[in-house]
Amino acid sequence: MPMINQPHAAYGYTGLDTVVGQTTVDLEASAAVTSKRAVTIGTNGKVALAATDSTASLVLGIASNGSTVSTGDVVRVVTYGVVTSVPCDGAVAAGSILKRSVTTTGSVAATASPAAGEAIGFALAASASNLCTVFVCKSL
Repeated sequence: MPMINQPHAAYGYTGLDTVVGQTTVDLEASAAVTSKRAVTIGTNGKVALAATDSTASLVLGIASNGSTVSTGDVVRVVTYGVVTSVPCDGAVAAGSILKRSVTTTGSVAATASPAAGEAIGFALAASASNLCTVFVCKSL
């Protein structure tokens, strides 16, 4: 029977995002989308940065394309899993439920009582330098 000698770094991976894995979907951008930002899906099936006044329940996940993409380009969106260095507004403690920010487009913010469908996921660690590690899980 095979034995894992490094249970916290299985198969040579040590980063949480690679150990846990991600579920992603590739969608067309309806406007420029910056990586590691919260995105919403429109009725046309295209994604854009989550605006501060957008419908919270339409936030799909976090863009993870590695750079800014232009209108019409494909955006990889993490719908489940870990994303590091996501911009956040205000104090975020480990375990905080996160939603799209109401002050900064594409950022996330902590919430104590999210409305139905509003939660994007939760913070795995306290924020540092206005960045946090997010476990994206829209079913919260």
